[in-house]
This record gives sequence, structure tokens and C-alpha cells, in this order.
Amino acid sequence: MARYSEIPKSPLAARLMSFRKKNHLTQADLAVRYGVSGPAIFKFEKGFVLPSLRLWQKMAADMDIPDKEAVLMWIKEKVPARLNAHLKIGCGLDTGALIDQISALADSADAYQKRGALIMDNPDVSPSLKRFISDSKMWDIFKPCLDEIIFLVEIDQQMHRLNVNQFRDVLIVGRSIRVPEADE
Repeated sequence: MARYSEIPKSPLAARLMSFRKKNHLTQADLAVRYGVSGPAIFKFEKGFVLPSLRLWQKMAADMDIPDKEAVLMWIKEKVPARLNAHLKIGCGLDTGALIDQISALADSADAYQKRGALIMDNPDVSPSLKRFISDSKMWDIFKPCLDEIIFLVEIDQQMHRLNVNQFRDVLIVGRSIRVPEADE
């Protein structure tokens, strides 16, 4: 399990770190590619410093992030956190694509673990949801089904500021509310 200090503090930083690791690049490799220093890449990945918009657009293009989404992600990083809720800018997670990946996994006794691993590998999922999933005792107790996992992902993207205990409560409340099946 990653230490909290290893989890990037922003979606933009997480995307950059994920891209670098997925492509087996070092920070020095990225520095050369984008004409900046190695320490600058480190600061970008940790969320200490934001690259210029022009540089971020180059990086985002290499990550196949559409230009409009890249600009919106960058703007969201620049605006103070207390004002982000007013912007109505998403976190950058393609919820539909993640849900399709999660749904594609065959149902089995350990499907919830495989689905959890998919969520953990997604750089745009909130650190809180990742901490909830990485708490193996809690995740193994709940063993959430496909619908519950999809619900957690959707709630994560809509609420943006849930903590680990709130994700637990979402599952408990969700399980206690059962929609009666329609008579056929």
C-alpha cells in the first residue's frame, strides 16, 4: 500500500505520475522530453508546482487527454479549493470508461478485489476512495457487488470530498435501502 505522502495531491499530478510510470520513464526522461529540470517534474508530480498551461497542454497531448479537458483540469488546479465547487468542473475521470472496465470483469468470488484493483490503478479516483479500497479488512468485510462499486465511483465523482468513513456509510445505507423489484 502506498504511503499517504506518495499519493499525488491533485488529479493533474496523478495523471503525470501515472503516465510516467506506465511508460517506464524516469523523471529525468520527462524533463528532457519537455525541456525542464528533473526537480521540476518531481514538483509537478507531487502537486507542489503547476506546470505552465502551454507545458501542461504538451504533456496532456502525450497522455491523450483532449485539449479542452486538459485546460479545465489546469484551471481547476489554479483556482483556490474553496471555489472549485462553484466551477462545476469534473475531476477529469471518464466515469463511463472506468465503469465499462469494472463491468467487463466476470463475476467471481474475488471480483470485488479485481474491480478494486482497477479503481486503485486509475489516477483520477480520489485518494479517499483509494484509502477505503486499500483498507483490505474493510473491503473484504463489505465485498461490494458490481452495482455497489459503480455507485461508489459515481458518488466519488459527484461529492469530491468524502472521507473513508463516509464511503463505508454510503455502502451501509445503500444496502439498507432496497428498491422493490417490479412485478413481471
